[in-house]
Amino acid sequence: MRKRLPYNEGTWFAVPLANGGYSLGLVARAPVEGRVLYGYFFGPRRIKVPTLSEIRHLKSDDALKISFFGDLALMKGTWPVIGRIEPWNRDSWPMREFLRTDSISGQKYKVQYSDDGTNRELGILPSTSDEVDRLPKDGVAGTGVIESTLDSLLGPMSEAVH
Repeated sequence: MRKRLPYNEGTWFAVPLANGGYSLGLVARAPVEGRVLYGYFFGPRRIKVPTLSEIRHLKSDDALKISFFGDLALMKGTWPVIGRIEPWNRDSWPMREFLRTDSISGQKYKVQYSDDGTNRELGILPSTSDEVDRLPKDGVAGTGVIESTLDSLLGPMSEAVH
């Protein structure tokens, strides 16, 4: 028997940080079988896990990081689920293009993915110099990478909000 997933599209969750406090995440795309999700991550560093009403105002443009990520921390409960946006509107949380760098040539490409939640690659195009700085990096990040990246992007615990 398959285990029921503790999340679906529109689910907010907290990401505990090594230097204290929490960041926030939102599942924006989730395939039916789970595993690899697409989401948005937010600051500021928070002292405690907020309620859904305290974060309802956040929008996709407020995101600190956008990434494909594994669902292991959500499955194990180490990233606490806060709640779900109702009604969920995918159009408010679009699938972005990503930047891929060829490991041999160093050439940079813009990667487009399907918006259907399957993480299916649709196309690869050469990137422009302004896209290199603004596009999120392509790839799937594990729990530890997400946690450490957010921890380093956010200010010290002394600047955390209640």
